[in-house]
Amino acid sequence: MIVKLQLGTVVMLAWFAAPAFAMVDQMDEAGETTLQTTQSGFDIRVKGADEAGNSARVEVRPRNGNCVTSNAYKVTPSGVSSIDGTDMGQPAEVSLYPTLHDNPMCNDSKFGYFSVDRVSDFEHTIAYVLHGTEKSYRIEVTFSDVKGGGKSQVIELRSN
Repeated sequence: MIVKLQLGTVVMLAWFAAPAFAMVDQMDEAGETTLQTTQSGFDIRVKGADEAGNSARVEVRPRNGNCVTSNAYKVTPSGVSSIDGTDMGQPAEVSLYPTLHDNPMCNDSKFGYFSVDRVSDFEHTIAYVLHGTEKSYRIEVTFSDVKGGGKSQVIELRSN
């Protein structure tokens, strides 16, 4: 009887644990221009994701009482990986602390933005953490030179 009670307790704890789910939007529809993920604390989007270039503008908007932190580190780097998952560390080309322009602070009807730079000609993912007062999110942007010619476009946006 004690074993069943303990097992039931473990099952109950596992059932009530709230895992963090990643939201992913991929460039998979013809004519798609914006990638967007909606988390409980922030809306995150990349407009013009289909436009080839050397950087992308990541736009963020607070939601549900989550605010952008007021400290100096609103956005921090979280690494770069190649297509095969190999960690490339923190290349010199990556901005160590990108500026969050038009900081929305707690305004849930306003988007702010920061820039993410392409770091290689190969498909790769670059990640930053957007710091919130209630919840922070890791934002991953995947670049790929799908059209050739040395200019990349954003093919995936992921947040968790």
